[in-house]
Amino acid sequence: MIRYSFLTPADAEKINLDDLDSLVAQLTASPVKHNLTSFRRFLNQPRLFQLAAFADQHLVGLASLFVVRKIEVKAGLIEGVVVDKKYRRQGIGTKMMKMLIEKARQVGVKHLDLTSHPSRVAANRLYRRLGFHPRQTNLYRLDLS
Repeated sequence: MIRYSFLTPADAEKINLDDLDSLVAQLTASPVKHNLTSFRRFLNQPRLFQLAAFADQHLVGLASLFVVRKIEVKAGLIEGVVVDKKYRRQGIGTKMMKMLIEKARQVGVKHLDLTSHPSRVAANRLYRRLGFHPRQTNLYRLDLS
């Protein structure tokens, strides 16, 4: 049975950091080693709704919703959607996305944006199935590291 929960900073101590690091490594080519302080700091961000999925007390999924007040509208940005490879194709990603969409509606978000690498075929298929559509835009990044 999968259990879903929106995390608070107080929940940081309940998360197995090895599970967290394993999920992040499946999401990015530049994995980060977390500690309790850094994870608590992450969860303490204003306007962050961090959703987690658990199976048998293990963290098996994550998805973040950041709410941003733009000059013209309240918008949402979904980031870091990942399901552990051992738990994929069980509907966990779909459930997490639907929960984030509902949370966005509850807090008055007018639109949601997300990015996904083209190589993540299943994830892109899921986003389109949920009603997301590609936008004709350029995404720019300035690396400040």
